[in-house]
Amino acid sequence: MRRLFKCWMMRRKVVTGFCMDFEREPWMAGALLLEKWGLSLLEQHPFRGDEMVLDAGCGLGGTTRRLLERIPNGSLVAVDCDGAVLEVARQAVGGAGVTRAEFVKSDLFDLAFDKRFDVVFSNGAFHWIEDHEKLFKLMHRWLKPGGILLAQCCGHGCFDAALRILGRIARQPKFSRYFKDEEGRVESPRVSYNFSSNDTAAFHLESAGFSRVQASLRNETVQFDSE
Repeated sequence: MRRLFKCWMMRRKVVTGFCMDFEREPWMAGALLLEKWGLSLLEQHPFRGDEMVLDAGCGLGGTTRRLLERIPNGSLVAVDCDGAVLEVARQAVGGAGVTRAEFVKSDLFDLAFDKRFDVVFSNGAFHWIEDHEKLFKLMHRWLKPGGILLAQCCGHGCFDAALRILGRIARQPKFSRYFKDEEGRVESPRVSYNFSSNDTAAFHLESAGFSRVQASLRNETVQFDSE
């Protein structure tokens, strides 16, 4: 049986083929937060040390490096759709860890693994992906029998407070012009990310074949510098 050990969705887009252009500085603050949350998830799972692991959406490689530390006799495949990001991840891993890691530039939907991994890990990626039903079926196929999916991402309710504030700003005359559509109507601010609820995530995971599913929402407050 394949099972999901833990899936956290933080209250705080990958459509197939979508990938942002990488600019190092804007990414760093978010990457450090994601690493913190990803490490909290890793601490929930007792690794044997010899697992074959897939890091699905490895980003800048902070948690990729920590994953390798937990599998001294194992190996890892790190996947990201951005080649520049992937190179930063390779540098972040560095040293002897690079010899146990393979770095693959790819959209997750283009991966053709079959029963290869003991653990599929994903940190802060699922909310970018529109089709969770398809994604979880693929991940189920990538795992060996008895394999585990560990993931955290932004979940239902994320950005709600920010959107309420933006909505009030959009209605102010001096700012409304920045929120107008092509026909001159003021649009309500919205986001296109897939912020799934825990019930919806659990449903799609179980439908994909996972058992012993644990999906939950946690509140996390994030404050960025104002500059």
